[in-house]
Amino acid sequence: MTEAPHLSWVAIGSPCPQGSMRVVGAQRLGVARARLIPVNSVTLKAWRKTVAEAAQEAMSLNDWVMLRDVPIHLTASFTMQPPLDLGKRIAKTPQLPYPSHKTPDLDKLVRCVADSCTDAGVWLDDRHVAKLTASKSYAGGHGAMQEPGVLVTVREWSP
Repeated sequence: MTEAPHLSWVAIGSPCPQGSMRVVGAQRLGVARARLIPVNSVTLKAWRKTVAEAAQEAMSLNDWVMLRDVPIHLTASFTMQPPLDLGKRIAKTPQLPYPSHKTPDLDKLVRCVADSCTDAGVWLDDRHVAKLTASKSYAGGHGAMQEPGVLVTVREWSP
């Protein structure tokens, strides 16, 4: 059995979550004039652009054809900026990958990458993602990238 074609790329930068919202606005003359905006709208836009541009570059290098109406397997391995005291822990046990169990939420990081893939034309819509494999670890740990970012792989999923 042959493996389904896949597309992989790396986006370097600080991964940004998508999904947390805040209310902006005020009530004037008894009428609410509020709207919801992302908590981190400036950094979110920049991170989505970084991921989409990296995806588009990978697509052009690999003659990628947009996935349409097929089940998709998305793999996203996030590398986060480590806390300041992590160096001491790595020195004690350097073989560990040091998974990140702190904020941001992994599902919100994935949401941002999935929407960036839609924006870039990797697939028609992220509703076609039928299998998801995701992780987040600290930069410099075993098996992680040396700087913050995300390694993304997309393929048609055949169970």
